[in-house]
Order: sequence, then structure tokens, then C-alpha cells
Amino acid sequence: MKFHTLFRYKTSRLLSLLSISLALGTYCYPSLGHTFDNSAPPQIQGGDKLIWADEFDHPLDLTTLEKLASWTSTDFWQDANIGYMDPGGGSWQINPNQHPFYSPFKIANGVLTITARKTPSAIVPDIEAVVGAGNAPKWSGGMLITNKDLRSFKYGYFEVRARWPNPGNGMFPGIWLFVADGRGLSRASGAEIDILEIMGYGQGRPWSTTLHLRDWLGGGDQVDVASVDYDTTNWHIYGLDWQPSYLRFYYDGVMIGEVTGEDASWFDVPMSIRLNFAMDGRYVKKFSDETTPEVMRMEVDYLRVYENTSSIARPKNILVVHPAF
Repeated sequence: MKFHTLFRYKTSRLLSLLSISLALGTYCYPSLGHTFDNSAPPQIQGGDKLIWADEFDHPLDLTTLEKLASWTSTDFWQDANIGYMDPGGGSWQINPNQHPFYSPFKIANGVLTITARKTPSAIVPDIEAVVGAGNAPKWSGGMLITNKDLRSFKYGYFEVRARWPNPGNGMFPGIWLFVADGRGLSRASGAEIDILEIMGYGQGRPWSTTLHLRDWLGGGDQVDVASVDYDTTNWHIYGLDWQPSYLRFYYDGVMIGEVTGEDASWFDVPMSIRLNFAMDGRYVKKFSDETTPEVMRMEVDYLRVYENTSSIARPKNILVVHPAF
């Protein structure tokens, strides 16, 4: 297995794999002749305050024009009852308030599923009413955003247990944070922390971790923290420890990247959490083709946010790291 990082000067401190010797219990890597057993998430100690979670053991709490709820399927400046083109991908984000029969979101047996699929012909007229005749994208997916009118987040430990069991070329899902109300800010109005993005790779790997130090029009800088060639098709835990002086990223409790200094302290604004599954678009490295499954799934077991991280139990052995050059 490979671990790559893209390195940028200034004050960021990024990690790459030189060698790996992990005492992870059942979290072992196939390249070492072992298999995964992801049944137990990292243990959180009693001193770490859980400030919000969704275990997906109840119907999806989704905002409409008539109801304020934990999740929205659109951004706050968009119509809460209409879908839209994904801002980075080449697919339509279905809004279940508009097309409940074709909702990309489903909760069953304590798991949230976000589906990307070939765009249903029945919703094409509604899409073309927005994008123009003949411009409906081939693929449709969905995005969930924590509702800024109920909660936003500034610092803490964020943990998502997820998998993509049937990946394919062109897949562009993400677990990320974005500034909660960027259009009302003079700086950091496009702040974005990408915990995970799969940039079109048909095996669901490698996947990327990235920081965007931008305004809401896209101007600014970017830090490519890591490109990680680890499995995403089985259950794994993706973590972010966001503090005023650093951002640390984890895979099954093992640090895969760190950013410190002014690039870390720049992220000092409240943010929302986003879970989405888009397709294709200008950022992917591989586009969908005849091998891509017509229906793909992103499955999320839970999302948890903790106030503190000082006593999170993690494996003592971490990646042996070396500068990327």
C-alpha cells in the first residue's frame, strides 16, 4: 500500500509514509499479510464531551420550507425544496423535498446511505428547467449539510465511520467541513476542510485530504495534505482533530496528516459538516465509463463531534514519517 503527500512550503507540516509498523490490534493492513476487522471504533474516554452526534437510528431529520431540522439538502442561500448542480462535480444533487420518490438518502438498520445513480428520466424535465434543455447531467447524487440555524462547529474532534462498498470510475464523494455562513464574512468566506474526497478513482482509492483557504468566490490558497492509498470499501473511521494551532487527520485512529502554523490558525470560523456523493466534474482524475455501476452507495454508520480530544485512546504506534522530498 502506498501513502503519498503533496507538499507546500510556508508553515504547514505534512506527513508522508517512509515505513509502517503498526500495533493496531485488529486494525492491520493487508500488505502486511493481515486482514481488517473494523467492528470496534476507537474508544472515547469519559472526559471527552460529546457535543453532537447522528447515529442514523431514526428517520432522517431533514429541513423543509415548513420545518427547521438537523440536516438540509441545500445550502442556506438555495431553495430548500429544489435540487441543484453540484458545485464541484458534474452531477445533479437531488432534493428529496422536490422528488421524494427518488431521494438519494435512506436510513435502515442504523446506517445512512447516500446513493449516486444514473439520473432518472422522470426528473429530467425539472432539472432542465434549471440548467436548460438537453443539459441534464447523466448522474445524480445528494448532499447533506448540518443546519447552521441549529448548530455550527468551531474546533473539536470529528469522527465518521463510513464505507463505499461498490465503487466505480467517476465517483466523487466527500466528508468535509465548510464555513457555515461564508457570505457574511470578510475573510475565510470559503473555508473548507476536506477530511476525505475520492477523486474519481474506480477502486475508491487513493483518496485525498485537502484544505481550502479561500473566499466564497474561490480566490485564495490550497494545502494538499495527503493522498492516501488505503481501503474505503470496508468500514473505516475517518477523523479530524481541529484545534486553533493544528489540524490532524486520522484513518482508523492513525494519524495520516497534520497542518500547523498560520495555515491551521486561519481556520477560526464556525463550520458546517457535509456528507455528499457527486459524480464526475472538473476535479476528478477519472470519469465514469461503461464499467461504472449504475447505482453506487456511500454508507455512514455514525457521525460524532467531541469537544475535547486530550484523552481519546489511540494506538501508541503511529506512522513513521519523513518529509515528502
